[in-house]
Amino acid sequence: MTSIVTVVANKTKAISPLAELINKECVAIGGIYRLDYSQAVVLTDDYRKHEAGGVPLGGYLLAAAGNQTSEGFILDDEELILLRVRGTASLPNEVELVQTRLAVVRDATTSGRSFDDVTDTLTRDELQQSAFDCEVIGTFYAIDQGSATLEFGADIDNVVSSAKYQVFLPSPYVLSWLASYPETGEDNTLPLGTVRFASTMRRARMAGTAGAEVRVHVSDFISRKTAVFGMTRTGKSNTIKTVVTAVFQHGVARKERIGQLIFDPQGEYANVNEQDGTGLRLLGDTANEVALKLPLLLLSAACCAHVRIRVGHFRGDS
Repeated sequence: MTSIVTVVANKTKAISPLAELINKECVAIGGIYRLDYSQAVVLTDDYRKHEAGGVPLGGYLLAAAGNQTSEGFILDDEELILLRVRGTASLPNEVELVQTRLAVVRDATTSGRSFDDVTDTLTRDELQQSAFDCEVIGTFYAIDQGSATLEFGADIDNVVSSAKYQVFLPSPYVLSWLASYPETGEDNTLPLGTVRFASTMRRARMAGTAGAEVRVHVSDFISRKTAVFGMTRTGKSNTIKTVVTAVFQHGVARKERIGQLIFDPQGEYANVNEQDGTGLRLLGDTANEVALKLPLLLLSAACCAHVRIRVGHFRGDS
């Protein structure tokens, strides 16, 4: 029987910043059985993968050393290891499993019976086991014991008994948090899209992760270099319009002068799109004019000296 002191202690541990992430409906899919500084092999089974809604190639996983209690998952150490699935891995008994699967398929095919009819429960459980080969991306950890401030390091600084680590598939909330990290507490984030690991979205929609939002900090576009790549008709132009608009609004709200130069030989950014009625020209002082600097389009939150020209022309109006 669990004592009151233990229950209270577990409740406190379950609401620590890192444990709280795991307890936000993350689904346990297995555990690490081999770990080094760059790779982790995660043991799982078909039932856990089905309950989690599938595990896509390239997807994120979280590994935590701890235990599941009635109050929630509690951590033995205040850190979470972020993993990325990069493929499957062979189990130590892989040869025996392949031979057994071969025998089951042969017997079921020959007899015309189902796979379950030609295997016993123990054999079925063994055949459902599999493993993921995962890349170690880094570690989320609390700065100080009991601190609510989290930091991320792009590695792990220790390797302990891997049998202690349970592995979780992030919930939609946690997946959005991971994709949008870090949180600064400032209201300057831009919803840029949703997380998508695979072209086939059936299981992601069923699990709810298809709607996990990606938010980026507008200030990052101002202080860093950014490139947008993608195939035709995948939304590159719309993404750039969204980013330019967000930077413009960011500058206006903070009364900062932020200039943006856009090469637009086809007029796809300046002119209003007939499909959705959007266009960067609408960010100007009027619906027909924007702040321009010949021969490039210059959008500025506060331009004191600029040439006014009408959209679609390269001749200045006096």
